[in-house]
Amino acid sequence: MNKIWFLFFFVLITSSVFFNGYVVESYDQYFSEESVLIKVSGNILTPITKEKIALYRGEARSAAEINIEKINEYYYISFDLKNKVSGNYSLRMEDFEYVLSNKNIKEDLIIKFEVLNLVAPFSISPRVLITSKNFTIYLKNLEPFSDTINIETTNKEKIKIKKSEYNLRSGEGINVPFEIVLDGESSLEEITFSMGNYSQKSIIKIEKFEEADEEEDKEIAFEKESVSLNLSTNVQKTYYTNLKNIGETTVTNITLEVSKELKDFVTLSTEKINKLEKNESIKIEIYVNTSNESDKFNGYILANDDSKIYEYLYINLEIIPGYIPNSNSNEGEGNPFNNENNTLIDDTKKGINSKYIGWTIVVLLLIVLSWFFLKKYRGQKRSGIKFQLGRLKN
Repeated sequence: MNKIWFLFFFVLITSSVFFNGYVVESYDQYFSEESVLIKVSGNILTPITKEKIALYRGEARSAAEINIEKINEYYYISFDLKNKVSGNYSLRMEDFEYVLSNKNIKEDLIIKFEVLNLVAPFSISPRVLITSKNFTIYLKNLEPFSDTINIETTNKEKIKIKKSEYNLRSGEGINVPFEIVLDGESSLEEITFSMGNYSQKSIIKIEKFEEADEEEDKEIAFEKESVSLNLSTNVQKTYYTNLKNIGETTVTNITLEVSKELKDFVTLSTEKINKLEKNESIKIEIYVNTSNESDKFNGYILANDDSKIYEYLYINLEIIPGYIPNSNSNEGEGNPFNNENNTLIDDTKKGINSKYIGWTIVVLLLIVLSWFFLKKYRGQKRSGIKFQLGRLKN
């Protein structure tokens, strides 16, 4: 670990590179699995958007979920290097247009960097956020052992935290909650996460109170804030929850999204809700399909609308081979996503029950047929014997 920090301290030095009219602030090198944040500024005419920019390894395009936020005159580009092998990478945008010496210049935007064959100590997400509400940042320890990650904000009066440090096991992730104090003014804040000499920052744009006040009568909520699931390997289960409009006005264009940590195991019955009236709720089925390997996953289901209101349902999933719920406490028999004590839909048990029902029907049919056959056939045979005996008496 000291070797990694030594390398990071001397190699990964922040660089501000001037490119004929615009400025790129980034690193020349990144760790594998690292959360990347690049800032671009200048007199830029062509907006930088998700659709126009892509990640490349060499000359081949590489898959990446790129997020872009514009705050004041800066573009913040963020993405993570999950599962990226070491090598030379670049962010590219064709026909990038900006002003230089009163002339409009159009050329390709290319930001080059190298991914090292070393894993980052930890990762955070998101790196950039614009909000007027309380929020969370997902923090994950990537070290092969437990370690402590420290948290510090630039303005403790604006962003409050319950804990300034978290000790996480290897591979453990957690959603760290932050509370915003609105004072009528917008501001740009930073949150620094550090482990030894390694650190990463999240940029938080806090909107003015007036902007937030316009949406304070809009609010949606899941029935529960968080759920813990212990399931065996290779299990399919269907749960459900209700999303309710608990605000004073209609909420429209609600999208539902499963975080990347859970996408391989969790899917939803719907990803789009057109409208929720005041006090109206909608049932959402949650399909969980576990893998054949044990592991722990911490993620969430996010619901948000087009006016920037959002709600999280945090899910802590642990896959345990041969796991059997505690029958004394009925653990796992109810629906943990719902406040009522309703039975969940267990697809595995449903399949087993279907087999039992099918075999029961077959057995009943065999009994009926056997009874009918024996009664008819044996009855005729006995009649024949009586007839023959009658003839013997004569």
